This record gives sequence, structure tokens and C-alpha cells, in this order.
Amino acid sequence: MIAKTVSLSELESLASDFVRTLNKGAVVYMMGDLGAGKTTFVRAAIQSILGHDEAVPSPTFTLVQTYDSIPPIWHYDLYRINDPEEVLELGMDEAFDQGITFIEWPQNMRNVYTPKHYRVMLETTTNPEHRSITISAP
Repeated sequence: MIAKTVSLSELESLASDFVRTLNKGAVVYMMGDLGAGKTTFVRAAIQSILGHDEAVPSPTFTLVQTYDSIPPIWHYDLYRINDPEEVLELGMDEAFDQGITFIEWPQNMRNVYTPKHYRVMLETTTNPEHRSITISAP
């Protein structure tokens, strides 16, 4: 487990290091309030894997973004999910089997899926340029 307070640039570096430890089939639950840095963390992780500064938008409205890499990456944002059954239509089975999956707002799945997962918890601090982060393994 990793638990520390980091600057936003350190958060991006930590995301880059973390994603390189993941293998096909890894599922990462991104936890934290709005503005805590979940998408920032995922963006840095994806850009690290892709090897360039590709635009990595938040999938808040599309619900899922996929990225062609080896292994492929799925980025889900379940903030707008009201009915956990909606999750069944998002193709998560394929993502869990074939790639690395990041899920923001996983609590909105309820118990539809319960894969073994890493948990990344981000919290704001009194300094707006820093975040408290805890990463735990399955």
C-alpha cells in the first residue's frame, strides 16, 4: 500500500509509475470527490502507456473511452449512472478480460460487477496544489 501527500506534478509521475506495474486484466477503482484528481491520475497513466501527450478527455458524458495500446485501456466514468443495471451495457466484461480498466465512481456499479481491483483514493488537502493519495492492491 502507498499512502502519501503529493503535488499535482508528483501525482502525474506516480500515475505513470503505477500503470507500468499493471498487466492485462488489471482493474483500478478511482475513488474520491469531484475535483480530487481522479481524471488527472488516469490521464497521466494513459499518456504514459501511449508514450505521448494524446488528448485523454474525461468520459463523464460518453461513459467510456478506449485506447489502442498493448494491452488496451478502458476508462469508465460512472458518475452519471443512476441504475446499476446500465453498467451491463458498457462492455466491461471484455475490458476486464482483455485490458487495463480504470473506473471512476465505481460505487455506482453497486454489486453488478465485483472484480478483484486496485483502489486509488484521492482527497483534496488544505493546499489546493496537493492531493492525498492511497493506493492499495487487490
